[in-house]
Amino acid sequence: MDDSLLPNVINFLSQTDPFDNLPSSLLQDIVPVVQISYLKKDDCLYNKKKVNDRLLYVIRMGAVEQRTVDNKLRAQLETGDLFGFGWLTSDTEEDEYYSVTALENTLLYAIPHCELMKLLSKNPEFAPLFAAHSRIRLKQAISVKWSAEEKGIYVKEVKDIANTRVVSVNINDSIQDVALKMRAQHRSSAVVMDSERLVGIVNDRDMTKRVVAVGYDVSLPIKEIMTYYPITLAPQDLVLKAVTLMMRYCVQSLPIVQEGKVLGILSSTDLIQNNNMQAIYLLNAISQAQCLEDLQQLVVQRQAIFDALVDGDVSYNMIAEIMTMILDAYSVRLLELAEVKYGSAPCEYVWMAAGSQARREILPNSDQDNALIVARPLDIQERQYFAQLTTFVNHGLADCGYILCNGGYMASNPRWSQPLTQWKAYYKQWIFSVDEESLLHATVFLDTRYIYGDEDLFNQLNLYLNSLIIDNHHFLALLVANSLRVRPPLNIFRNFVLIRDGKHQNQLDLKKRSVSLLVDLARVYVLAAGETKVTNTLDRFAYAKQQGIINENTYADVVGAYQFISHVRAKYQLSADNEGHDFDNHIAPDKLTQFERNHLKEAFLIINQLQEVAQMRFSSRGILR
Repeated sequence: MDDSLLPNVINFLSQTDPFDNLPSSLLQDIVPVVQISYLKKDDCLYNKKKVNDRLLYVIRMGAVEQRTVDNKLRAQLETGDLFGFGWLTSDTEEDEYYSVTALENTLLYAIPHCELMKLLSKNPEFAPLFAAHSRIRLKQAISVKWSAEEKGIYVKEVKDIANTRVVSVNINDSIQDVALKMRAQHRSSAVVMDSERLVGIVNDRDMTKRVVAVGYDVSLPIKEIMTYYPITLAPQDLVLKAVTLMMRYCVQSLPIVQEGKVLGILSSTDLIQNNNMQAIYLLNAISQAQCLEDLQQLVVQRQAIFDALVDGDVSYNMIAEIMTMILDAYSVRLLELAEVKYGSAPCEYVWMAAGSQARREILPNSDQDNALIVARPLDIQERQYFAQLTTFVNHGLADCGYILCNGGYMASNPRWSQPLTQWKAYYKQWIFSVDEESLLHATVFLDTRYIYGDEDLFNQLNLYLNSLIIDNHHFLALLVANSLRVRPPLNIFRNFVLIRDGKHQNQLDLKKRSVSLLVDLARVYVLAAGETKVTNTLDRFAYAKQQGIINENTYADVVGAYQFISHVRAKYQLSADNEGHDFDNHIAPDKLTQFERNHLKEAFLIINQLQEVAQMRFSSRGILR
């Protein structure tokens, strides 16, 4: 290799997993043996006959696809991805042979197996990072101690790392003028506006593929080649959400928008430059998993994330949101794998989350709550297809550590896998009935969120639900009366009320008798405001405050109580796990510090006061005016 190229190679590898875990001295020794190769689009790099070349490849720029010997797609890889681990061993199985074809012009770094092993023999502690089997590499990656900076990636807001230098152009500007503006401002993308309204985005890849590659007329307006109505982020959205959107929708740039104004652009380059790639490894690994076994191997990594967040005293709502993003990613990937396994669906459908997943309040011991909406009534064969798909996903999630719902609120239960017309009938029955079972079903499925499939189906159901809820004071009064059956675990003498018998005798239930009470009240208040799309508990209280249903002081008290109880809950769940006990929501008071005991009592008092206010505000006649 030309010595002048060494700095570029070192800089790239030092930001690429697993090389970023190597000491600088070892990386300096590896770089000189790196071979650089270039593939034109459609060039085939490897086939069965050439497997003995035994090289580990790193994609420096471009994209490739792997196909098995029977031409099935194995994976698609892009910049920063590695392949060839299986070729580093002489006992490659027949099913591990695959071809590699360039999807676009691609630059590769290749490291000879013999040279790599020679260097690793002097540093054996790093050899597992390059093991032929993924389970060994994964175990090694998890065992690396995360630094405070690496933990921070999960809770950074996108506004903290987004580039505020935005190229803004008009929808009628010519392609050439836009390209010149991007070059002049050294930006790889531009947002397209129409009367101060964001209507599109264009990047340098669009310029290459949609203009240069096909000889497109550069005097035409940019609207001819832009991507219309791009996915956007709010300034306070987490970096992890940005990563999820980029992977799910295969986009490289996301505008940061607040009240219609573009504040910045977050690109995949910004993520790579500002953050260690190990921090976003899990979501990327989930999205690329080829089978259920691959997903199961990532469970330990998920737990490591939870441990790191709790150890770092990250706020509960952020921990829950991150853990929910991970569950969402598992759900989406299992649905994709199910469609590969069973074929395309016979009609449009949507997988929706319910319960804590819908509220973005997942913790390690959360169970599954989900359902399926199909576009139309099904025949026997079509019902069989969806029965297979939902069973595959629900049991796949269980195999990945997400508990099956004891109450059966899962898509694999035929009762909760129904056409849109039946779901509308369900909601109408629940909301206009007064029996206990209807209220139970309503409290589960009043919290729903789109996960996968035809989003329009979900929106239709949500609009119908909204029409049933608006001004339905009687139903809201029933919800309040039902929630008031349980009170916080505190008596009039400010002493804890403990469980009297059973497995959790003399313990507090931090979920059923505190967190769940706030969840129920938040649901009532947001429904009283005529809103069904806001599902997160804290977001619901915030919306109620904005609508004047609760005042600023009540909002501050409730949020403080919710966050403190949830923080204690997460802390002791982690402690139980470290001691080899199961995750649950119970804690013995003698395990609490004095500080925690005092503040839990204050939090329980706040919940009790909020219940009393709700009881006065709502009556059997509805909302008190």
